[in-house]
Amino acid sequence: LKLIMKKESQNFSPDTKYINASPQSYTNENYLSLSYGDMLMDNERNQAFQRAIESALEKYCNKDFVHVIDIGSGSGYLAMLAARASANRVTAVEQCSNLVECARKIVERNGFKDVITVIEASSTEINERNIGGRADIVVAEIFDTELIGEGAINIFRSACHDLLKSNAMVIPAVASVYVRAISSLFLRKCFEIEFCASNNMEKCNGLRSIMEIDFDSLPPDSFDFITSPVKMFKFDFADPSTLSVRDTVTRETFFTFNSRPSKSVDAILMWWELDFLGDGSIILSTEPSHSSGLCKKWRYHWKHGVYALPHSISIEKSELLLIYGCHDEFQFWFNADIKEKQQLEYLRS
Repeated sequence: LKLIMKKESQNFSPDTKYINASPQSYTNENYLSLSYGDMLMDNERNQAFQRAIESALEKYCNKDFVHVIDIGSGSGYLAMLAARASANRVTAVEQCSNLVECARKIVERNGFKDVITVIEASSTEINERNIGGRADIVVAEIFDTELIGEGAINIFRSACHDLLKSNAMVIPAVASVYVRAISSLFLRKCFEIEFCASNNMEKCNGLRSIMEIDFDSLPPDSFDFITSPVKMFKFDFADPSTLSVRDTVTRETFFTFNSRPSKSVDAILMWWELDFLGDGSIILSTEPSHSSGLCKKWRYHWKHGVYALPHSISIEKSELLLIYGCHDEFQFWFNADIKEKQQLEYLRS
């Protein structure tokens, strides 16, 4: 698909043609390139969405008319994938005016103007009347490093209530959040704030929210994994009843520690996984290669989340680790504690 990533070359020349060219158009298209270029070049992401969209539309092959809505459409790329896969109508919803103008040009240049309608709006502020009737399929790529930071929970809840048919397909269908406890003096120092002005000043424990980093860029000897991966949260985007937007959710998970005799637990590493059709056939994961053992996948638009614990925890081989997680509409928090093995066996008995 042809994407407009920049203006024609003559519009960048310092002559009167450049001065007379539309400065708004120049700004919009460079905004697209600078803000979304890395994401648009993520082949694994693009191929996963393409396969999911094509698979969903195949299930509607006997239906006379299929309406797809693309929420947070951006450049219109996913909307065009749906149009190319034979959707009869595609509604692309984007609230950023810079991107709306770009998307309309891109859609027209690719020959999908009669199929795709680009609407400048927030999907949570429109209803079925604004899009010409409820949709059969919704596709949305509205995820950040922390998965829910762009409002995915409320956006999918709102779409299910106001924009979709009761049996509509949601792409992606399910998202899961995974964590691993890590020991790292280097990361601990990154979070802490040292005060040198006075010995009477209490040491600040540092940042509690997410630190976004490329975890795979860390030297392997700068950290140790204390636990194996564990699933902390699961979001079923097609079922609004499972998507809590105001109440925090807490999980407790027990881990055995099978490494050195003792170690400190300093932080929690977090990543997420998308199950596009809900059946495990199309999966996209942001798990760092340090954890998965697979080849490194560098991404600028999705990094890895690291959360410092309020205090480092010393854990011994005979003890078990509990990890607590909670979230609101936009972010996660994690904490940890230990429980001695003997105490756990007593509680289980």
